[in-house]
Amino acid sequence: MNTQPSFSIDNYEYKWDAGDYVYRSDIMQRIQECFQKAIYSHCKVFVVRLDIHFPQDFTHDGTNSSVSALLHRLMAHYAYHKITCRYVWAREQNKSAAPHYHLLLLLDGSKIHNGRGPCSLATGLWSSIINRSSASGLIHLSEPGTYGGIMIRRPTSCAPRAKQNEEIAQFEAAYRAAYKWAIYLAKTYTKGNAPNGVREFGSSHF
Repeated sequence: MNTQPSFSIDNYEYKWDAGDYVYRSDIMQRIQECFQKAIYSHCKVFVVRLDIHFPQDFTHDGTNSSVSALLHRLMAHYAYHKITCRYVWAREQNKSAAPHYHLLLLLDGSKIHNGRGPCSLATGLWSSIINRSSASGLIHLSEPGTYGGIMIRRPTSCAPRAKQNEEIAQFEAAYRAAYKWAIYLAKTYTKGNAPNGVREFGSSHF
């Protein structure tokens, strides 16, 4: 008799509640793909969300060049330290002179398990990119819990049935919380104001 409950990340799809926002399906699909790729590749994935702003007196050129530079340097840092990091970013702008960005990072949870390190790293890099002595207060860690992120642990395949059922329940709860937190990037509110030809979201290559 097979004592193992069936579970496969290939077939797992989170059924989400739209809540208070209207969401863009293209961004949501990219987020879903990023989650699946990260969880398929690592037994633990640590999810971090950063909110990125410019100083009030910053003269913005309308492009995404600054956040592109930040992503390039972040990925170079993690690649150097052999830490896998996948990301999705979204650009938003309402009445301010410059846009702001939301950045979702999905990191190898075996090596990263606190969001304050990525936030501190991004803040230091951002100060250099925008040519300021300090970027304190410009990058915020959107914290859903004590560790500034959510850890998703993939269920094991060799545990006893009761243990694996428990792991599946914990996985689904963490996935649900992280995905609900992540799709904030996909909301239509404050989007649609980018100059012609300037993207409003992007991601790492899968």
